[in-house]
Amino acid sequence: MKITTKGTLRLAQIRRAYFDIVANLLEVLSQEPCAKTKLASKANLDTRATHRYLNLIVRSKLVAADDGTSLLRITAKGKDFLDEYRRLLMYLEA
Repeated sequence: MKITTKGTLRLAQIRRAYFDIVANLLEVLSQEPCAKTKLASKANLDTRATHRYLNLIVRSKLVAADDGTSLLRITAKGKDFLDEYRRLLMYLEA
């Protein structure tokens, strides 16, 4: 399928970057639970962008905050998302 309009191409590029950022945050959390500031640093995002993405992935139950601590942890649903994301990347790279 060929994308013909600039608007559609731009939207596709933005979408891909969006999912890449979500996957990057999940990848960091899959290695170790961490606080927002450390997550932002490891994912190379500013704190405002990290906060915006965290709101989404927490609402989607891909990430959960530990009770009593400020540590964020990837959930089983988040691991499933990350596995599917990696699988899709393999199709694109082939």
